[in-house]
Amino acid sequence: MLLPINAPETPLAVQTLLKQLDLIWLFADQHVLPRIDEAAAYWEPSPNCVSVRRLDGKLVADRPDEAAETLPETTVAWLLWHIEW
Repeated sequence: MLLPINAPETPLAVQTLLKQLDLIWLFADQHVLPRIDEAAAYWEPSPNCVSVRRLDGKLVADRPDEAAETLPETTVAWLLWHIEW
């Protein structure tokens, strides 16, 4: 069960972290995300990369092989998908 940020039973440390997260999202939404165009969001920095791809008209995120010796790099699109979902 999620508690509201200011609920009396929500620990102060949790309240502080949630407020900081809200502040960072506000900053990103106003100053960073508007500058990221589609080309930048889907740019793959290496061949070993996970991204979000369009399959059958839907956006589907790659699933990295976490057992692999070298973890893949990520695109901005994958990072945003991962944080939001």
